[in-house]
Amino acid sequence: MRRLLCVAALLVCAAPAIGQEVPEPTRKDFWCGVAFDMAARDVPVDAAAEVLSVTDPYKKGAQTLIERSKPIYLESGYTEEAFEAFRTETETAIAAELASTDPALRPDYSFEDCAALLGL
Repeated sequence: MRRLLCVAALLVCAAPAIGQEVPEPTRKDFWCGVAFDMAARDVPVDAAAEVLSVTDPYKKGAQTLIERSKPIYLESGYTEEAFEAFRTETETAIAAELASTDPALRPDYSFEDCAALLGL
């Protein structure tokens, strides 16, 4: 009986983790959206028209990818606060991956992988 109670308690503790399983395409949408958002936020709003014509599709695409992934994260058990915290963690991880020369810390997805999601 005691073992059964321990197993039940472990399953209850694991439920939040199980509830946060997110499909790979959604994780890719989110990661790429955050990466593009980080890149686009450094472009000044008063940049030359030629620059904005290149960067605007990525800025808009970033929003589309994040907005497409967010409901799935929320349905998977993330709260608004947890989703925003995860976004911050993802930004930090992406920045570290892009700044690193260590091959073990390469980004999860390539620029080409992400651009393909936007049809660019």
